[in-house]
Amino acid sequence: MLILTGLTAPIRASAAEVATPEAAVTAFMDSVREWDAAAASAFLGDAVPGNYADILCNLVLAPTLEKLDYTLGNSRITGRSAVVDISVTAADLKGCAGDLLAEAAGCAALAKLTGLPIDVEQYVTGRMETYMHPDNLTTIRTDTSVYLLLGGDGAWSIDVTDLRNLRFLEALTGGMVALEEPIRALSSEIAGNVK
Repeated sequence: MLILTGLTAPIRASAAEVATPEAAVTAFMDSVREWDAAAASAFLGDAVPGNYADILCNLVLAPTLEKLDYTLGNSRITGRSAVVDISVTAADLKGCAGDLLAEAAGCAALAKLTGLPIDVEQYVTGRMETYMHPDNLTTIRTDTSVYLLLGGDGAWSIDVTDLRNLRFLEALTGGMVALEEPIRALSSEIAGNVK
């Protein structure tokens, strides 16, 4: 989970800031849109430490944030848990990155087969900047839900341990979660075999 685990909670939002599940989701989304990791992390539950500033975030997720929009729907509270329906519009990074992965794999294969000194990592980074430029990205809309928990302090937070939030994360990242493993595998292949 790139974003949810990449936002480590250095601060906690006050109960007044997140007195309702809708307020927690709105505050989180607005903070993400503003690229404010510290503020966004305040609306998450127990986040796993991670790196919010790696290449995937800066070159891939940053353009998504320029296209990010959302609309809240219905919410339901059951005891100390809540579900907030949300419609997320984001850049279609899965489609864009899929094309880039195919191109990068071809470049890596060519370098291996020919033995030519192709700097695949530099090539991919350059192509990524073109592919991921906000003017080149189309958007997709996903209707999903966010699952939250009520803390002992009365503040609602997004439950980062609830796997049902994976669909929300997919929507937020334009489908990139599904491509995280293939990207890492290709990066390892490039780093280990070609340069």
